[in-house]
This record gives sequence, C-alpha cells and structure tokens, in this order.
Amino acid sequence: MSQLTTSSSDYFVYFPEHRTSAAWGIVLESSGRQAIAPGQAYPAVQLEGYSWSFEKGRILDSFAIVAISQGEGIFESRATGTRTVRSGDAYLLFPGVWHRYRPKKGTGWTEHWVVFNGDIPARLWESEVITPSKAFYKNISPNTFELLEQIGQGIVSDTDQPTQLHAIQAMQILAQLNCDQQRINSTTSEIDQKLYQAKLLMQEHASQELNMPDLAKSLGLGYSWFRKRFKEATGIPPQRYHLQLRIKSAKHLLLNSNLQIQAVSQELGFESQFYLSRLFKKMTGISPKAFREHPYED
Repeated sequence: MSQLTTSSSDYFVYFPEHRTSAAWGIVLESSGRQAIAPGQAYPAVQLEGYSWSFEKGRILDSFAIVAISQGEGIFESRATGTRTVRSGDAYLLFPGVWHRYRPKKGTGWTEHWVVFNGDIPARLWESEVITPSKAFYKNISPNTFELLEQIGQGIVSDTDQPTQLHAIQAMQILAQLNCDQQRINSTTSEIDQKLYQAKLLMQEHASQELNMPDLAKSLGLGYSWFRKRFKEATGIPPQRYHLQLRIKSAKHLLLNSNLQIQAVSQELGFESQFYLSRLFKKMTGISPKAFREHPYED
C-alpha cells in the first residue's frame, strides 16, 4: 500500500492487488480526500500512473465514486453530458467511459473518492442497476460522506488493517447512492433541501465548533425558525445533533488511535480535555477513559 498525504486532512492511498481480494467480488484500488482552495490548480497533485488533464479528460479501467462535500464545479461524461456539481453531489465513473471534472476557480471544492473493481460492480452494470447515463447523484445522503470518512479514517489511522473491510464499505456507498437515486426521483420540499444541507455541513465540520445562528444564516434562514424545523425533523436541536457527531468522532479516535484524551480533545476542537470528558460522560454515561478501556460494556 502506498500513501501520500499533502495536508492534515488530505490523503491519497493506493493498494496493491491481493490474490484473495477478487474472491470477495469487489477490490478496493484507491481512496482519497482532497481540498482544493479557490484559485488553486486542479488536480493539485499528479501521481505517477494517474496523471490527467481536464482538456483531454480521462478513461479509467475501474469504477470510482467521487463525492463533493464543499464547493462547486462541473462534471462531464460521454453518457451524461455536462452537469453542474454542487456541495452534496456525487458521480459514479465507469470503466472505459470518457469523463472529466473540475472545481470552479472561484469556489474550489472538497472531493472524496474511492476507486474499485470486481465482479459485483460489473454484474450491477450488466443488470443495469447502475448505468453510465444515470451516474450523477444530487443531494446525496450524509451517510455517504460518513462512509467515505470511515474508509479514510480507518486507512490513515491503521495502515495494517486489511483493505477488504474498506472494499465492502465501498459497496455500502454504492448501495446508498442507489437509495439516494430513488429518493431524489420523488418531490423534495425546499425546507427538506435546507435541512439536508445543514446536516451535511455539520458532518463536514464534525471536528470543530459550529455557530448555529451563522450556519442558519448561510442557508438563508432565521435561526429560531431553523432550530424549530430542524428539531421537528430530527427530534433534537441542531446544536445537540452536531455535538452527537463530534462525540461519535471522539469514540472513533478513542478506539482506533493511540492518541491521549488531551490530543483527542484538541483534534476535535474541544476547548479542553476536561470539557470533552464532561460532555462525553453526559452523553454516554461513562468517561472517555472508561469507554476506551471497556467500549462494549453497558
């Protein structure tokens, strides 16, 4: 496995083929996350064997899922034509199908991707469960980004972990996109779209504090109205929803890294170890230390 990291949040990992991987029906070939700043050249990094330009486009030998969590841009394939890409959109790339994409210079974007191959995705294509003409997904579920982050966190925090688990997670993403496709075919109200965007922003910023009135304002909503509608839709206020995401991230780091609790609190933007411990115990019933030592005990 080769790994290249360009910043604290970006990563690019490429996996050598393992002789037993094909037996599972899906093989994970690479995974990554890259934040492109406004005005930054794209792609920011050209790796040997993966170089390409927007002008010429590209044809892959494998399948790939690319999801955009921030920013805007364009996507074009021979099967879909040109599509405008916004935060929360994703596209599926097929072997042998020409395509190209890039962020707008004025906005940049944050992209997440997995590249995979195998008998299972090939059969899904053959049976037309997935097709190149329907490879663009708008307003995908935040669960999709969560799965992509799980793959990334698992790879970066434990490079010795077998990649087959990550490959199965890639199949989960493909299944989630199929569910998203069915969802977006039905009528979605404007408020549902706003609440979806709010959840996506909270997921994207699960490692830091968020000012909820500012978030509501960025969506063009008044905070009191936003808080009421968010609670009606989810059962909890937006601040608590975001806090649950941050505590979930803390659990992951406690179980899957050797970071001290102080370092975990810093990584997730809590003001101190004491503050994290107090909130963690309030929401889970046990301290971070006790959770790390006995994670599966009630």
